[in-house]
Amino acid sequence: MEATLIIATSILLQLVAAVVAIRQMRDLEMRRIWLAIAAALFLMSVPRTITLFRMVTGEITRPPDLESELVALDVSFLMGIGIVYAAKLFRSLKKAQIELARSQQIALDNEMRLRTLIDNAPDAIITSDKEGSVLVANHAASLLTGHTPLQLVGYPLAKLAPFHAYLQKRRAHAPDSSALVGPMTFEVNYTLPDGQTIIAEVRGFHVDIHGEYHQVWICRDLSEKKRLQTETDRLQDQLRHAERLQAVGTLAGGIAHDFNNILTPIVGYTELAIKTTPDGNVTRDHLENVIRGAMRAKNLVKQILAFSRQGTKQTIPVQLQPLLTESLTLLRASIPSSIEIRTEIDPDCGVVMADPGQIHQIIMNLCINASHAMAEHCGKLTVTLDVCDRRDIMANGFDGLQEGRYARLCVQDTGHGMDCATLARIFEPFFTTKADNKGSGLGLSVVHGIVTAHGGAIVAESEVDKGTVFKVYLPLHHVPLQTHVVMDEEPITGSEHVLVVDDEPDIAGMLADMLETFGFKVTTRSSSIEALEAFRANPHAFDVIVTDQTMPHMTGVELTAEVRKIRPDIPIIVMTGFSELIMPTNYRSFGLDGYLMKPILAGPLTRLIRSVSELRKPAAV
Repeated sequence: MEATLIIATSILLQLVAAVVAIRQMRDLEMRRIWLAIAAALFLMSVPRTITLFRMVTGEITRPPDLESELVALDVSFLMGIGIVYAAKLFRSLKKAQIELARSQQIALDNEMRLRTLIDNAPDAIITSDKEGSVLVANHAASLLTGHTPLQLVGYPLAKLAPFHAYLQKRRAHAPDSSALVGPMTFEVNYTLPDGQTIIAEVRGFHVDIHGEYHQVWICRDLSEKKRLQTETDRLQDQLRHAERLQAVGTLAGGIAHDFNNILTPIVGYTELAIKTTPDGNVTRDHLENVIRGAMRAKNLVKQILAFSRQGTKQTIPVQLQPLLTESLTLLRASIPSSIEIRTEIDPDCGVVMADPGQIHQIIMNLCINASHAMAEHCGKLTVTLDVCDRRDIMANGFDGLQEGRYARLCVQDTGHGMDCATLARIFEPFFTTKADNKGSGLGLSVVHGIVTAHGGAIVAESEVDKGTVFKVYLPLHHVPLQTHVVMDEEPITGSEHVLVVDDEPDIAGMLADMLETFGFKVTTRSSSIEALEAFRANPHAFDVIVTDQTMPHMTGVELTAEVRKIRPDIPIIVMTGFSELIMPTNYRSFGLDGYLMKPILAGPLTRLIRSVSELRKPAAV
């Protein structure tokens, strides 16, 4: 019985070990090994199974060698334990292999992802070893150098622009140093393989990877950034210049207002003095000269406003000859006496449709610009005016102008001249070759804009150290000149009762004297508030109101609005030294019937009073 138990236990252990081995055959890589082990265990159990069968059937009572069976039992036990342990060990090994493969795949994916990011980076990225041989380069680096990333591997960094110039310079100061000492950034102008020149920013730093020294270089194209910065700086300059121009315009408006107010009593009282002086008297001639001088001063104020863009544009038929002569007369006092002015003016140059103030601005800008070119030495300024046709203009490269004849204004100097690069940019806004405090760079661009707006053309020719000539072409028009001159209007008499309102008592008093001289009845007020109270007290006592625009407490427009509430039909005339609000083109939109620019002459004033009075009279039934 004891022998039977020993043999049965041994067989059971061998079969269990064989089953464990068979279960491990799911691992395809180890299937053959486990199959061999299972087969060996089954074969080992066959003799003992036969012996056990013979003992159970009574063929034999005990095994031939009981001691051998005891040893076999121990071996089977140890073998079973070994098989179970080996199976567990193989399972752990398999799991470790799976984890290793997974980690390797993750590392490979990360490497591919990093490589994709580097290859698609817009900046050129190059890594090198301590000796300066390229280890890795991305696609942007190949565009920068003209070599593929594979060709760059092993390539000497010192032979690659834009690193070459910098590394050469650094080695000149530290010939024994081939490695990057610390982080650095530098800029370099670099020509790409396609011939395009860029501004590159190169950043270098070193990293230690597992004890190995690596240099990392990142090269970025700064051309667009620099262009945008330049554009931003240019726009900021334009803004600063615009602010300066706005300040000049505000100053010009204030000067115009005050100056015209000063001229008003001078002109008015001089005109009254002329009326009481007999013809042929030398005093009368002197007084008439005062009037003419005052009106020239008025025109000068208009020109100042035109320069500052505060005046109103008025396109009318203009004859250039007298305008050119007047401008040159004013110019003579503005340029050094060492500059000789010569003129050649065709007396029959026709008529152009233009704004006189802007034409004056063209002449003054070109001539002043020419005088600046000759400021350091004696020179000659030659101004010519004649007529040409379209063929002459086409010879200078202009083929977009209409057929017809053109007035040609030439301004030539004997100054330092300009080279081709400067000549190509002279009409650009804010471009100037002068020092920062010597010019805004707007003069010629303004001239170009005015000429173009008038349907004309301008061309410049220059030679270094010989001088420059500007040719302006303006189309001629067959229209009659406006021969009516306001200052030549004769005053008329009247009997209307006029309420004169001006915060300057001298002006109000002068207007009262002027109107009373010609038969008008006048009431004056030096305050718009007082004028409104006087009108409200007896609104039908007045036939016409003549009011200044710029007054404290209540402007002329505001006074008009209050008066209209009381009596809508009364004629109202506004007068102003300068106003950004009220202009000859829009005064009617404010409920006004007439507009006069100071200084005021008796003729225009009396005739305008009569005109607005007639218009406001009710129609006869």
